[in-house]
Amino acid sequence: MRTSSNSRNPVAKSGASGDRLQVTRGPAGEVILSGEIDLFSARIMHDALERAARERLSTPLVVDLQLVTLLSASGVAELFEYADRRLMKISARTDSAVAKVLNVCGIAVVAAVEFLPGRDLRILGVRAAE
Repeated sequence: MRTSSNSRNPVAKSGASGDRLQVTRGPAGEVILSGEIDLFSARIMHDALERAARERLSTPLVVDLQLVTLLSASGVAELFEYADRRLMKISARTDSAVAKVLNVCGIAVVAAVEFLPGRDLRILGVRAAE
């Protein structure tokens, strides 16, 4: 795993799947994911959620999916796993495919889900999934 030069915001990367998913930590300890969460990169997400859960035992686990462009069943399973064990808050862009997946899978039954207005991802340097 490589980390960014800013130790407050480590970036998890692992081989080819790490090229598609980046993990950072926000100032309040939230887990910020960007890129694609698929069968292979879901393990990176799992590790990041596990670390955050251990560090923040008494507070809800906050997962920011606003910059995620693909959320597969493997990623959804990871979210359900953690939501079943502890309080969790998930945020996603209202206009995203991720928001549709979160609605269809019913994660809001076990976690607080917040849909936020969309952003122009091109400004942030994020490419849409093809």
